[in-house]
Amino acid sequence: MLSYLYIPQVGAGCAASEMKVFVETKTTELKGKVIDKSTGEGLAAVEIELMGTNKRVYTDFDGNFKIKEVDPGAHALLLNLISYQFKAENVYVKITPKNEIVIEMNSIHIN
Repeated sequence: MLSYLYIPQVGAGCAASEMKVFVETKTTELKGKVIDKSTGEGLAAVEIELMGTNKRVYTDFDGNFKIKEVDPGAHALLLNLISYQFKAENVYVKITPKNEIVIEMNSIHIN
């Protein structure tokens, strides 16, 4: 991602002016898989929200997901799927080629 900021400059004998500076903001992808804790099977259609952003994705048929343009640092993921316990998962994202996690979810047993 490329963003820019304005830096005020004052030259010798000149009025103040602005200089536009381009700054590369580094983000990365967070990839992972959501599985059933008891069976180890991938869970499809899990809603995953990256708290504090407007980013929301769903797992594919095998339980895999990818969230693009994630800033490095600590984040909270909220996971929701019918018949499973709602889950909040804390993750720490680094600027590396591999940010992959596995998250286990517990099913709700109704007797």
